[in-house]
Amino acid sequence: MPPPPVASRAHTLAAMPVVGPRIAAGHASGGHGRLVESDTSSSHRVAMTSPPCQVEVFFDFSSPWTYLALSQLRNLEARHPGATFIYRPILVGGIFNSINPSVYENRKRTPVPAKLAYSNADLQEWADAYGLTIHGPYESDPEKRVKPFPVNSVRALRGALFALKQGPDAFWRYSLLVFQTYWANGGDISDKAVVAAIGRQAGLDVQQFNAWVETADAKSQIRVNTADCIARGGFGSPTFVVNREHMYFGNDRLALLERRIAIILGDPVATVLHLVPPTSMKKSRL
Repeated sequence: MPPPPVASRAHTLAAMPVVGPRIAAGHASGGHGRLVESDTSSSHRVAMTSPPCQVEVFFDFSSPWTYLALSQLRNLEARHPGATFIYRPILVGGIFNSINPSVYENRKRTPVPAKLAYSNADLQEWADAYGLTIHGPYESDPEKRVKPFPVNSVRALRGALFALKQGPDAFWRYSLLVFQTYWANGGDISDKAVVAAIGRQAGLDVQQFNAWVETADAKSQIRVNTADCIARGGFGSPTFVVNREHMYFGNDRLALLERRIAIILGDPVATVLHLVPPTSMKKSRL
């Protein structure tokens, strides 16, 4: 039986039905505490049975590794309903400009062929393991490379904030569609019409969506999220921060992220990876 709904001192969504973990939007406020909602009478108060666990997820749609990681997070959330997940879209280019310009310098250099070949194979094996289609920016076949790269994802990121305001289901529908549009289908998520079409496909009110992504609040939240990611020690996407103390970077750190969550909550430690069998094994009977 799931635990009772929880509230957080973080900026959470109002009037959101709680299914599994609590999901929050926007920028986090001070403090890490969570209060267990209960009957207001003293005889029916419910004691908190586990320490608080707040997970900030800083992400940008312009990273294939972020697509990989976020494709796994909803399953992770369901395994740890006592955790509060706060999804915070960031402009990773702003981080690179501020503290990690080596990314741009490396792009100008001729890549080491063996390292590039390994990196491409690594990305594709992760994508195959998760059952995703991802066309990387450095694939050997130029026709398969994602374009444009890098991409200006800021409008899509503001759209994620709007989707968060509509609830977790809207957020996941929208976000996974953005990733799929760009990394699988080659759609240009810097294009206003493309982003609006994604919002419509995700079931959002497109008129409200288009209006909100132009607001000062939308622009401010992306800036605040990006600055907070840097302040937490982040240098790219995806970055996960647990209780403002434990930071994890990248898809390949999800197992450690889940381990930390489980330790804090006293939950069983499960594997985060829900892997799809290789194509050669899918029809095999083991």
